[in-house]
Amino acid sequence: MGPWIKLATHLGAFIGQLTNEPIEEVNILLDGVASEMNTNALDCAVLAGMMKPVVSEVNMVSAPMLAADRGIKTSTTTQAKSGVFHGYIKLTMKTPTRQRAIAGTVFSDGKPRFIQIKGITIDAEIGQHMVYTTN
Repeated sequence: MGPWIKLATHLGAFIGQLTNEPIEEVNILLDGVASEMNTNALDCAVLAGMMKPVVSEVNMVSAPMLAADRGIKTSTTTQAKSGVFHGYIKLTMKTPTRQRAIAGTVFSDGKPRFIQIKGITIDAEIGQHMVYTTN
């Protein structure tokens, strides 16, 4: 489960930085093997990653409460395996003016990867320092 927690944290951190607006809602879609894991732990990891740029002392325990205090609605959806991956996590974030989505999976080598950003299919290994630009 460790690589999936790491993936969930990275996805949350990434999507939290895709906007300057307040986040109103986040949906966490757990597909395939991800849906069979401890969904609460994955949810908490997503929220902790998402809140980290704003609240430096956030952790997996405090993240759900901090998100609720900020009025962020969270929902989780699970589904059986669909597509080419054994499982993946997809986050959809809503702000007052837009919606953004990002997805990732864990490959057989245990390394988490981004597989989709804003509707564009990619294959990017997650590194310690990453730069994302929109052209």
